[in-house]
Amino acid sequence: MPKQRVLFLDNIKILLAILVIIIHLAIIYGGEGGWYYKEVTRSDSINSAFFILLFLLSKSYGLGLFFMMSGLFSSISLRGKKTSQFIKDRLLRLGLPLLLFTFILAPLARSLQTYFVYHKSIDVFAVLKSNIIFFDGNAVGPLWFLELLLIFTFLFVGWNALFPNSSPITPGGKFYKGFPKTKSIIALIAGLFITSFIIRIWFPFGWIFKPLALELADLPQYTAYFIIGLYLPRTNWIEAIDRKTAKKWFIAMASLFALVILILLLVTQFLHIDIRQFAGGLNAYSALFTLWEMSYSVGMNILVLYFFRKKVNKQGKLARFFSKNVYAAFVFHAIVITLLALLLKDIHLYPMLKYLLVAPIAIFASFGVGHLFRIIPGLNKIL
Repeated sequence: MPKQRVLFLDNIKILLAILVIIIHLAIIYGGEGGWYYKEVTRSDSINSAFFILLFLLSKSYGLGLFFMMSGLFSSISLRGKKTSQFIKDRLLRLGLPLLLFTFILAPLARSLQTYFVYHKSIDVFAVLKSNIIFFDGNAVGPLWFLELLLIFTFLFVGWNALFPNSSPITPGGKFYKGFPKTKSIIALIAGLFITSFIIRIWFPFGWIFKPLALELADLPQYTAYFIIGLYLPRTNWIEAIDRKTAKKWFIAMASLFALVILILLLVTQFLHIDIRQFAGGLNAYSALFTLWEMSYSVGMNILVLYFFRKKVNKQGKLARFFSKNVYAAFVFHAIVITLLALLLKDIHLYPMLKYLLVAPIAIFASFGVGHLFRIIPGLNKIL
């Protein structure tokens, strides 16, 4: 890969890690979802609308782009290594942090509230035992991403071994030149919409497949983006996104942005519809949200790739620091933001205001803690 591509892709990874941090911090202060500590369990309409909007506009594209970039780097890595070495590297870089979180960081994060709120001693081993017996979303926490990425990685290796002629890294494979036509993008959105809507009929947002501690609602999106990422080295799609294409999708995204604000306003202030209906099930609300989410996801990914390639294709001292520690920040952010929120729990402010004040601290603290662990000999090769 040319050096200039690495720089803007590294900057995108920084953006995505920051989005993960602020989304999870938002849960603490009134956003939807479960976390190891929640300071606000019931929000007023303004606070609730703010966090719902933040969640929708961030999560709806960020994680899909994360998987696409993971597919891109997996494809490049396997192309340049023996399969055995590739698997060893993936187990080291993905598997070890996942085990660290599941058996040490997650029990510790769940124990912090006991100590800071209820003033009881921390019994990490009791929580660890509970993690093993009642294996659910809390067991792997936000590192479900690494778990799913490991699954995708092994499926990719199997694909390459069993069907080498159709593998994304097959030598002499077709090169896809030029950015895909609009009808191809619409077909992608349609495919994501249909498969996601069908899955959400039975597995809505919040439903956890406990044997793997994974939420299935967005599985089609993540799978599709990972596969697209695998093929990216055989395309010039990113470089082919021109100003005209970006402008077209910018207008589309602005329209979708206005639409979600209008729908959110109608739902929360006038229609009083149970917002859980948007999470899944066989109903028009779930279909409408799924169509919006897939359209927004695809469009935002196009815009982010274009904007960062053209405008954020360099790094200063701070960006280089963030770039080196981005993976470690992701691994440790859950314990960092939980501890930070508990240390600040006695400062009473309006939740949305407190969130906005704490968010920059949480970001720098997560990257700072990640850096401290990376200077431990040997860990910089994993983190």
